[in-house]
Amino acid sequence: MQFAARHTPAGKSIVVGLTHTSLEEMRKLVRAAVELGIHAGLVPCPYYFPNSFPMVLEFFRALDGLSELELVLYDNPIFTKTWLRAEELLRLVDACQHLNAVKMTDHDLSKIPELKRHGVTVFSGDDVVAFRSLMLGADGSMIIAPSVFPAAYQETVRLLGEGKTTASLRVFSDRILPFIHLFGLGDEVQNTKALFHHLGIFRSGEVRPPLLPCSPERLREVVLAYDLCRSGAGA
Repeated sequence: MQFAARHTPAGKSIVVGLTHTSLEEMRKLVRAAVELGIHAGLVPCPYYFPNSFPMVLEFFRALDGLSELELVLYDNPIFTKTWLRAEELLRLVDACQHLNAVKMTDHDLSKIPELKRHGVTVFSGDDVVAFRSLMLGADGSMIIAPSVFPAAYQETVRLLGEGKTTASLRVFSDRILPFIHLFGLGDEVQNTKALFHHLGIFRSGEVRPPLLPCSPERLREVVLAYDLCRSGAGA
């Protein structure tokens, strides 16, 4: 958080991931984020416990009362083992003063229009359903593809916002989709880091256990997809 805060470009905001099974440890992370001027915290349900909805509600109420930090609920049931319905997400938003946004990694995309009808900001959270999420009204994306192809993704969103769905899908299909097909799933973090190292953006492709380094064979696949998307952009 300290590094990100020091290098935030003017006019930009940062949302940081904040997660722990201990509320006291979360308190320390939230305090640090506030002191650094971080805009918001991305918070999943506590990932260790078999949560019931009352447990989740109490956790977020307590977290909400710790500070003025804006919160984004990370709806990621595969990893947290906590499945939330749209009406439960809305109850959480209603119960928390600083919780007004949800990152949706759950593939139950029917929750997106329901959340939008109640004024909740929604971010798509999985590359493989990114375009469908945007079509359903997602306000933005917290995924890998935009960090690799920012201009193409911005153009996709702009065209979709103008009602030019076919043109938007064409940009997405030509300049983003081949990469999504080959860079993951399951090993997308190390693959993307290896790609950025290959391109000279990162000084190192090192990963920390339990992540395993991207193999030369996988990197060749990822670079192939990257180059194909670049050629689709006429670069």
